[in-house]
Amino acid sequence: MEDGLHFEPFVHLADLDDDQVLIAWGGFWFRPFPDGRGWRTVDDEELHEVDPGRTESIGARSEPYGDARVQVFDGDGRLAGEARTSETNHVWVTGLHSDTEYRYEITVDGRPWVPDSCMRWQPIDGDRGELRPAGRTYDCRFRTFPEPGAATTARFAAFGDYGIGIQTGDDAGRHQRHIAPVLEHLVEDPGIDFVVTLGDNIYHGDDSAGGSGREDDDWYFSYYEPYRFVLSRKVPVYPCVGNHDVAETEHSDDRGQLADNHFTDLRFNPSVEEDRDIVEIEGKELPGLFYRVSFGRLVELLCIDTSEASAFEVDRYFDDPEHQPFLNEAFDLTRADRSRWLIPFGHHPPYCAGPKHHNDEAQIRSLVPRYQGGGVRVVLSGHEHNFQHAVNDGIHYLVSGAGGSCGRGARWSRCRRPPELGG
Repeated sequence: MEDGLHFEPFVHLADLDDDQVLIAWGGFWFRPFPDGRGWRTVDDEELHEVDPGRTESIGARSEPYGDARVQVFDGDGRLAGEARTSETNHVWVTGLHSDTEYRYEITVDGRPWVPDSCMRWQPIDGDRGELRPAGRTYDCRFRTFPEPGAATTARFAAFGDYGIGIQTGDDAGRHQRHIAPVLEHLVEDPGIDFVVTLGDNIYHGDDSAGGSGREDDDWYFSYYEPYRFVLSRKVPVYPCVGNHDVAETEHSDDRGQLADNHFTDLRFNPSVEEDRDIVEIEGKELPGLFYRVSFGRLVELLCIDTSEASAFEVDRYFDDPEHQPFLNEAFDLTRADRSRWLIPFGHHPPYCAGPKHHNDEAQIRSLVPRYQGGGVRVVLSGHEHNFQHAVNDGIHYLVSGAGGSCGRGARWSRCRRPPELGG
C-alpha cells in the first residue's frame, strides 16, 4: 500500500422497524495531491490500487471488509441481538422490542469499526479539500419503531434536491453544508423518527448533462459525508427517485447506485407482480421505486415513482398497468383505519407555482383523483428549488426542494397551517 493514504470509516443505520434493524458500514480512501496541498477521494475505478479486489466503497453490493460482528445492547447494557457476516458489509439484527432504545457496536476482523474521532472534508478549491478532525465520532444509538397497532405521533424531516455535493466552496455546496447540521439538530431536538427524501438524491460529478451519481465517490460528497452523523444515529432514510437520479436529465441512469446506497432491494417488498415486464439497464432490473412504510397505526408513507418511463409504453412509471394493483390497494380506504395519515411522496409536484417548473398534468390526471378518493391530506414533493404550500380540495401539497441549492424568484401558493400528524 502506498504511503500517505487515509481511510475514513463510515457507519450507516440503513433501516429500522419495530423489531429489527439494518446496520451497514463502509469507508472511503483519500490520496494527497503530489504538491502536498489537500486531498482527493480515491475514485471507485482506482480502489483496486489501494485495496486489491475492491470496486465499491460502501453500500449493499460492496465487497466485505472482513469478518464482521454487530452487537445490539439495551439500556442496561445487556446483549439484545447479534449478527455476523463475512460476505457483506451489512446485517439485519432481529428479535428486538418495539419503541425501545438500543446502542450498537461493529467489529471487523476483531477490531472496532467506529473510530475515536472522524475526519471531515473542508473544500479548498476544485476537488481539493482538507481532512480535519471532527472532534467527535458516531453516536451509534437508535430507537425501534412503535408496534404496528400503536396510535402514536410521528415526527420526521422531508427535503429534496439535496444531492449537489459539498466538494466545492460554491454557493450550492455551502447551502448543503448549512442544511446538514440543521438536520442533525432535528434528530436530537425535537427528535425526529425518520427522514424522507424527495428525489434528486445525487447529481454530483463532472457531467455535461448535470452531474452523476454512478459511483460511491460521488455519493461521499452528496450523502455520506454531509449527513454522516445523522445516518449513524437513530433515523432511517426513505428515498424516492428524481430526474437527476435517472437518465431523464443525465447521461446515465443511476437507479442501480441509488438502490445500492439506500439498500432498497433489502428493505422493501416487491410492489409489483414478479412476472411483469421490467426495465433492464446494465443487466439490473429496474421496475421503478414504489413502496409503503408504516409508523405505528396512524402514519403510512407511500413512495411513488414520478420519473419518466421511457422504456415502457407509458410516459410515467405511475401510469404503467403493472403498478395499478399496488396503487389501488394503497388508496383503498377500506383496508386500514380511516384516521391514518397516508402520505404520498415523490419528486415531481402535482401543483407548482414556479418559477422553473409548473403543474404536472400527468399527475393531476392520474394521481390527484386517487389522493382525493383515498383520504390523503398531505402530499410531499421536491423538484422546484424552493418551499411551497398549496391547498386544493382540502389536500395540502408541500414542495421542499431546496436541500442543495435554493432557487431565486420563488412564488408561493395560497397557504394555510397544515394539521398535526399523529393521534
